[in-house]
Amino acid sequence: MTEEKISMRTTTKPGSVKRIVIVSDEKSRKDLIEWSYSYKHILSLHEIVTSAETAEILQGTLNKTIEPVEKIPGTSHRELAAIIRRGGADLVIFLSDTSATNIIESGAFKLHQLAIFHGIATVSGRTTAELLMPSLEIKDKAPSAILSVLNMIRHNVILMGGCRKWVAM
Repeated sequence: MTEEKISMRTTTKPGSVKRIVIVSDEKSRKDLIEWSYSYKHILSLHEIVTSAETAEILQGTLNKTIEPVEKIPGTSHRELAAIIRRGGADLVIFLSDTSATNIIESGAFKLHQLAIFHGIATVSGRTTAELLMPSLEIKDKAPSAILSVLNMIRHNVILMGGCRKWVAM
């Protein structure tokens, strides 16, 4: 990822592509896999910023190339903090063990505090992340195959039924 690419925050306008930082740990891999697979249709439309281990998992579930932030192994929290400081994120999702001792030891607590300080929305835990996901849908970015099928259906409805009004499904 280039410095220029991650230095400016994207728009917070509803329906636009977001730059989402995902923070996960080893204990939360199962949740990460299940959550990302369930919402791959939404997550794959956004730019994901994360560590090497999380990027590897997300590439498998989202079927999308995700560049990890760290250039040196073990520096992901430092790199993510730099991105947050520069305003290079629209949202930070924490899918990590949030027990009091682990969150402070892992560095996720500092990232969370930093994101709040810089006015970046944060979400902690799988349940809260699931509640948020519908708001990240980008309705006008439907895959072209789906749009083609919908257009064919629309065309057939008009020709076969004489219907003049198209009602969205």
